[in-house]
Amino acid sequence: DDSVFYVSNYAGIIKEIYSIKMADIYHKEKWNIIPFPDSQGCLFYPSIAIMNDSICVVSGSKLSSVNILSYVNLQTGEISDLDFPFPGFVLPSDFKTAEHMIYCDAQLLKHPSQNKLLYVCRLGRYVKIVEIENRQISRQISLYSILPQYEVVNGDRKIKDDCLGGIVAKVTNDRIYCLVLPYTRKEENEQPFYKGMPNYFADELVVFDWNGNIIEAYRLDQPICNFGVDGTKNILYGTTLDGEDFVVRKYNLTNAG
Repeated sequence: DDSVFYVSNYAGIIKEIYSIKMADIYHKEKWNIIPFPDSQGCLFYPSIAIMNDSICVVSGSKLSSVNILSYVNLQTGEISDLDFPFPGFVLPSDFKTAEHMIYCDAQLLKHPSQNKLLYVCRLGRYVKIVEIENRQISRQISLYSILPQYEVVNGDRKIKDDCLGGIVAKVTNDRIYCLVLPYTRKEENEQPFYKGMPNYFADELVVFDWNGNIIEAYRLDQPICNFGVDGTKNILYGTTLDGEDFVVRKYNLTNAG
């Protein structure tokens, strides 16, 4: 339902999910609270894709799992892995905490009307379209495949200097919008600004369709740090700075339709 959005109550663990109608944003007493199942032994992040009234896909899994995503039945409490493993060769171990901290810390965006997800790792440039059928992943399409660069030190993650800073993504019925962050970890540490903006701002925007085809690429006239898209009008609203004030700029993406 386009008039409803979902928010995770997250403080290290997912406690519950709020289902909120747009008209009730400022009326917390009207929010629908959905209890989240006991996730002991799992490491979940707050990015959740609601598939239907009882099922969601969440970023994270059991600490002993090699998979990035889990399928959660909100009515029965059942939690099961989706076959979406950590990339590369993962050494056997009881717990894979470092891998979870790298790959499960991600954006998970659902197609508005189909059983398709966009997985976006917050480090590197690792983005995939994931299609789900009968509780199984039926198809994967890679949009970006540059993996996060890190090493495991005493069971914890250590980000390498050449690790890229990730991608911020949004989706509509027809399009996937990727704002590509420009710097590696080393460059972030050395350069606090990018084109006069803080170094987590970016100006490269790449637009795909849900089949993984590039539709258009843009270089915005000013770096932004976050954005929303009106897919019906091909308009992007980007958050940026004007002096010391945050402002919203409007961009007409005339060639993206």
